[in-house]
Amino acid sequence: MVRGTWLEQSGQRWKVGAFFVGMGVSGALFAAMVFWMTASDEMRFLKLPLAATTVGIRAFFWLIASVRCGSCGGRPAWHAVQKLDHAVWLQVLMFAKACPICAAPAQPVR
Repeated sequence: MVRGTWLEQSGQRWKVGAFFVGMGVSGALFAAMVFWMTASDEMRFLKLPLAATTVGIRAFFWLIASVRCGSCGGRPAWHAVQKLDHAVWLQVLMFAKACPICAAPAQPVR
C-alpha cells in the first residue's frame, strides 16, 4: 500500500489487511475442499464449502461496514462497491488520497 493513502492516514489500513486474511482463509478452505474432494466423508465435503463461503462473505461485509470516514461519517468501502466497477473498487479504496465520498482529507474515526 502506498504511504500517505487515506486509509493509512485515518488509521484504517489494518482493516484491509484483515479483509485479505479473511479472504485467504476462505480460499484455503476452498483449496482444502478440492484436496479432499474424493473423501468418503460427505459431511466434510459439505462443511468446507459452507465454511469457506461464510468466511468470505463475513470478511467482505465486515470491510464495507467497518471503514468509516471521520469527516462525513460515511462508509467509503460500501460507496466504492456500489458506485465503481467490480474490478476497481478495492484499488480505489486502497489508494485513495482522500475520502471517496466527500473528498475530505483523512481524520480519525470517532
